[in-house]
This record gives sequence, structure tokens and C-alpha cells, in this order.
Amino acid sequence: MTPKGKLIVIGGAVDKGSFTEKDYLSNIEHNLNFFEKGILRRIINESAKKEKSRILVIPTASQIPQVVGEEYIKAFTYLGASNIAMLDIQDRVTANSLAVSSMLKAADIVMFTGGDQLRLTSILGGTVFHDILLDKYRNEDFVIAGTSAGAAACSTHMIYQGSASEALLKGEIKITGGLGLINDVVIDTHFVHRGRIGRLFQAVVSNPRVLGIGLGEDTGLLIKDGHVMEAIGSGLVILVDGKKIKNTNITEVELGQPVSIENLVVHVLSQFDTFDLDKYEINIHHAIKRGADAGEARPAIPKIIIHGGFFGESLTDPGTKLAKQEALQHIVMQGYAYLMDGHTALETVAYTVALLEDCELFNAGTGSQIQSDGVIRMSASIMDGVTSKFAGVINIEDVRHPVMVATELINCEDSVLGGPGATEFARKHGHPYYNVETPQRRLEFNIKNETVGIGTVGCIVLDAEGRLAAATSTGGKGFEIPGRISDSATTAGNFVNEHCGVSCTGVGEDIMRVALATKIVTRVTDGFSLAEAFEKTFAELKKFDGFAGAIAIDKKGNIYHTDSHPDMVYASYDGKILDIFG
Repeated sequence: MTPKGKLIVIGGAVDKGSFTEKDYLSNIEHNLNFFEKGILRRIINESAKKEKSRILVIPTASQIPQVVGEEYIKAFTYLGASNIAMLDIQDRVTANSLAVSSMLKAADIVMFTGGDQLRLTSILGGTVFHDILLDKYRNEDFVIAGTSAGAAACSTHMIYQGSASEALLKGEIKITGGLGLINDVVIDTHFVHRGRIGRLFQAVVSNPRVLGIGLGEDTGLLIKDGHVMEAIGSGLVILVDGKKIKNTNITEVELGQPVSIENLVVHVLSQFDTFDLDKYEINIHHAIKRGADAGEARPAIPKIIIHGGFFGESLTDPGTKLAKQEALQHIVMQGYAYLMDGHTALETVAYTVALLEDCELFNAGTGSQIQSDGVIRMSASIMDGVTSKFAGVINIEDVRHPVMVATELINCEDSVLGGPGATEFARKHGHPYYNVETPQRRLEFNIKNETVGIGTVGCIVLDAEGRLAAATSTGGKGFEIPGRISDSATTAGNFVNEHCGVSCTGVGEDIMRVALATKIVTRVTDGFSLAEAFEKTFAELKKFDGFAGAIAIDKKGNIYHTDSHPDMVYASYDGKILDIFG
């Protein structure tokens, strides 16, 4: 039977409370920084309900369950989830209780923390909780994740004891039954940092039908359909295949003596690589490809840059400036994590701009400016650098994410819609009525404060395949005549091809006057460097004191941003360097 659920096993680095090794307490203080940026985001994204999922954190394996559970709740909350609970099951009576059963039945995601896997299986194994867990995994769109001990316990075979330094001495590894979520594998965690390769060798040679899986500290496996495994995270997954073993002395040597093995096969997976457990086939993801024109290697380093318009009220309010810096940092990291989960550049710009539209600090989506007749009308566009497809909505009303409506138009024959037609299209495609007005914007409108509306949000992304994409969204300049067209839903303000992507902000009329985004991209395509293209185009803008800012990434991975007047707010990230305005 093919399970409908998904399983995510993680190598650890956050399993507070583990005591399966004598020296572990000295390293007990780890944190969730990596997971906040990567694997926890993938767990949320794999659930059909995303951030709206009901998440249960199970710290049963840990010696300090309250501390560990609260850390995970904070981390999931940081990623936008709001329906999170800790289920601290410390005995089998609790595991069989009606209250625990009800909570598990309602859950969309279960997260098992680290600790002692034998404690976890001895408390949960064979209980009502265990039965419901197996049933949901087999029959529902349900995500089960486990880190360290929580990962090791997921398989039918489970290592629960064994010294890394003496692992290839016969009898040093102890194996028992796990929770049975996946068959014919044995999982070991903290694999690289603690040198546990010997543990896995002995586990596999004892029964070569079993595939050994070794997970690094910042690495995991996403398992779909019970057999398709994808490496996630920034480290390595080691697979130990014993099916081709030719000879071993494990049945002949005495306990405590070294074990010899001939022809044991080892595979190494990194991010995006897959392994089919049914076919025993590995698929290596090749991130670097050859360009069709110049034979040059496209960059394999994904990058992202976002902007949130100009300072506006931040010029006189240090608190707002700080809030925007924190918001942009948070959003650019979320966008990058989404990109590193295997999403394309096009998918990532839409996702990231939607996050910006949800932040009331910026003039797009929720928090958009009000026009002169008291109505909020928004515009957004998205463009694919691979296909050159462009889509946009102009003066759309009462939707939460204009950029997502634009995304749905990108494959339509009529790909740019305006006014009531755009709003009607949104309703027909599952975008319900949503009030984007905030008290702050209404106050500004009532006192006729026309000085804060220089704002737009945008995003440019370069993905691991060398693809570029761009998206831009705005709530307008505020107090404008109804029917005004901004640059954000035109190629003047949002443009990308295979060479470069640009998103603009500022006064739309000025941006369209010089076709700012299109001109920069065209110049890069014609051989200008990114810096040269910006300098020449902004010089043309300066001739009439045009007001604009822009962000960009080119196909070589160069990131650039500039503005004609102080100060555009932006943030960029490439996996190592985080750059934020101010």
C-alpha cells in the first residue's frame, strides 16, 4: 500500500535532551537557526494547508521537553504558522488517552523532536497514538517529521545504542523495532559530525536487505509515496547499500572483534538528489548547466533581492525604519528558504512578493494607499525570464495578494487585466473578498497626508538552474485620480529576460518616461555590465529629476540596487551574505 502521507527525517543539531551518547550533554546547547531558514519551512510547505496547518510538536524523546517544545513553537511561529501545540506525552497512559487521540486526529503536521529514540518507541509503540499515526500516514495528506531521535525512530529497524568509535566491533550496535513508518531502512543521525559511518556499516551487514541512511546535522530526507527520497538541507545524506556484499566475517568472529566486509556500496546525496527505494536508483541533480550561446557555466548559487519602496514615514521615525529592516530581513530569508526547497525563480518571486503584500509596513496588498475617491486599487505584475511571459493586474480591488492573481494569468491569452475585469477574474479563480485597508492608511487619508505614498514592493530571483524571474506590486501613490495606471504592472517597472531582471519603485510616471526596467535589462543584454546599465539609465532619469529606485540580478549572479533620491529600502541574500538598507 502506497502511503498518502509524507515523511521528513532530519539529521539533528537541535535534539536537546539526547543522552544516547555519554558526551552529548556537553554539546546540548544547539539552536534552530538552520531550520528556521530551511527545513522547517519545507515541512510547512509540504502540508496542503501550509501556514494554516495544525502542527503538533512531540518532545517525548527529550529530557527537557518543555524547553525543546517551546523552541519549536517559536520557530514555527517565526515562519508564519499560527496553529501550533505541544503534546508532551511522558507515559503510555497519556499516549492512550482520548485527549491525545483527538489532538492527533485533527493535526496536519506532527514534529518529533530529538532525545532518546528508545524512550520514544517504548512510550508510543503499540498505543492508540501509534495506531492513529500509522493510519493517518497511510490514508491522509499528512506530514510526519522527526529530527535526530525522532528521525531514527521512524523506520521499522532502529539503532538505539552503539559507540561511534567502536561501531565496527561485532555486537557493539544495538537494534530494535521503530515506529514502522518506512520499511527496509535503518536511519542514523548526527552522522557526519559524530563519525557514525561504522554504526551504519554494521547495521547493514547484519541484514543486507536494509538500506542504511546516514543524515548530516543540517540535512534531511523528504520521503514521498513511501519510496521516493529527496535530499533536503545543506549537508550530505549517506546511503549504505549492502545488497551487493560479496563476503563478510560477521558470523565467524567473536563478540567485540572487528568485522570485515567486501563490496559494500556507499552513495552520497546532496540537496535535490533523489533515490528510489523500490528501484534502488539514484538521480543526481546537476545544478550547473551550459549556456546555449557562449558555452559559459550558469551560476549554481541561488540569489534573491527584494525592495519595499522608499523610506516615506521612516525618514522621521527611527522605530518604523527598524521595523522595516527587521521585516525585510525576515521576508528575504523566508523567500530564500522557499527557493532552496526546490522552487523555481518564478514560483519564488510570487511567494516572496505575497509575503511583502501581507506586511502592513509596505504599500502593497494589506497596507495599500487609498485613492482620491476613498477606494483602494492595487496593481501587480510577474515575468518569467525563461519564457518572456508577462502577466499583470491593474487597479484590482479587495484581494489579499494581487501578485498571485497575476501569476494565474501568466499562461492565459489575455494576460494583463484591469479594473473590474481583474477583480472578477480573481473571484472566479478562488481569491475571495479581502479588505486590505489598515487604520493607518485610513488616518492618512482622513488628514490628507499625501507625503507617504512613494512605495512599491518587488523581488528578483536567480535560481539554481540559472533562471531569472521578477515580480512587483503596489498600492499606488495615494490620492491619485481613479483609473491612473502605475508602472508596477508594466514592463517599464518590472522586466526580466535570460540576462537580467529588474524591479522598480518610485514615481510611476517618471519610471515609465524612461522605460526604466526595460532599458536596464536591454543594455545588459547588449553587453553592458549591470553597474554600467544602471549608471547610464539613471543618468537619463536625472535629466528631469525623476524619482525612482531599482533592484536587479543578472545571469552571472551580480546583485545591484540604486536610487535617484534617498532612500530605497531593500534586502538581499545569497546563502552567505545578507545585505539590508540603512
